[in-house]
Amino acid sequence: MLSQLNEQEKIALVGVLKWIVSADPQDSLEGMTDFFQDNHFGDFNTYYQEMDNKFEDVEALQSFLKTIDDSNTHQLIIKVAKDIALSDVMITHREKKVFKFLQEIWGIDPATV
Repeated sequence: MLSQLNEQEKIALVGVLKWIVSADPQDSLEGMTDFFQDNHFGDFNTYYQEMDNKFEDVEALQSFLKTIDDSNTHQLIIKVAKDIALSDVMITHREKKVFKFLQEIWGIDPATV
């Protein structure tokens, strides 16, 4: 699953997770290192650092996300991000904006998110 993502898709996933977490102070990236290792993702911290250096702001991340064109990757990123967003039981209004953006750029049916 996560191990099948290429380098750019992994950076996109980490960027979306950071965006989700920053949208809700109740969410946390704590424990992500173990989760990603357990799923053969590789070193989460390495991808996080690369993502953090690559994007100065959310607009830069948004532009990058538009280049990710694999629908299976889209679904996987949204699933993992949704799991993080729901870790505190509900998805906040700010988190919904993140998912709405992803739906629009990737042409995803809102019913699937």
